[in-house]
Amino acid sequence: MAGALIGALSWRAIFALFVVVAVIALACTAAFFVTPIERTRPAVDMLSIVASALGFGCLVAGVSLISDMGFSVAVVGLLVIGVVVLALYAYRQLHIADPLLDLRALGIAAFRTPAIMVSCSFACTLAFMYLVPQELQRGLGMSSTLAGLLMLPGGIVNAVCTLMAGRLFDRHGARVLVWIGVVMAAIGGALFFAIGVDSGVVLFLAAHIIVMVGIPFIQQSAQSAALKSLPGRMAADGSTILNTMQQVCGAIATAVATCLLGLGQTGYAAGGGANAAQGFVDGSRYGYMFGLVLVAIVLVFSFMLKGGKEEPKLVPVQVDDGAVESLAV
Repeated sequence: MAGALIGALSWRAIFALFVVVAVIALACTAAFFVTPIERTRPAVDMLSIVASALGFGCLVAGVSLISDMGFSVAVVGLLVIGVVVLALYAYRQLHIADPLLDLRALGIAAFRTPAIMVSCSFACTLAFMYLVPQELQRGLGMSSTLAGLLMLPGGIVNAVCTLMAGRLFDRHGARVLVWIGVVMAAIGGALFFAIGVDSGVVLFLAAHIIVMVGIPFIQQSAQSAALKSLPGRMAADGSTILNTMQQVCGAIATAVATCLLGLGQTGYAAGGGANAAQGFVDGSRYGYMFGLVLVAIVLVFSFMLKGGKEEPKLVPVQVDDGAVESLAV
């Protein structure tokens, strides 16, 4: 749809579509949404809200501007402010009675490890999905409408595999599914390297679909494992932490992919290359390599996950009357 809108109108039409969707969502929420749990109305720490917005905003802005401004004084300043403010934000969350976000969840290894895997897989997805449609247009000379249509099969496969991953997690646990996802994502990412200015659509479709099979197996399995490891009272904080990490890591990954794309194009031109399309293809491969590195990081962390279905274990507990019972923990 985005490709068709850009082809028929302009890129601004996408944002106009977002407005329509947002208005419909707000209307449906007001009319039909029912809160399924009791609202506790805890105190909201405004300083934490300001620190969160300022810290994450400066960090993402700083990383995003590196591709255009390099490590200029302004960019370095934004990065430093972002890191310092986020450090203060984290310290405050750990030392106030009603934290905006309970960061103690990150102290639980069974949550922290899959959370890192979720973030890396999401970052890989955004890096690939940022580069692929551009390469189709600027490297292979396709229209935005055709590029969008070619992205559709992979999107449908991604949706189906996301549903499958949730069901398979209950049967096999996270580790096996993550390994399957890593293998598929690595194969698809490697196929992206084979795409050239004269490549047909079949090679692209194969690479894209294979990646879109692998990513949900990684992401859904790791996310389920992360949330399953938390006590019920921390589930909402864990979900928020995962969403925040994904958005920030995704924004950073897009910025890094942009930098690597420019680096690859510059290297091609420095070597005497004069074909702009080939330069873009060469630059895209730098970004694909970054995506594969993220997949490799996921693989490393996958060995820290518990295998199998992770059923609760029975632990003997001494009770008051001297008897011993086995309780599930």
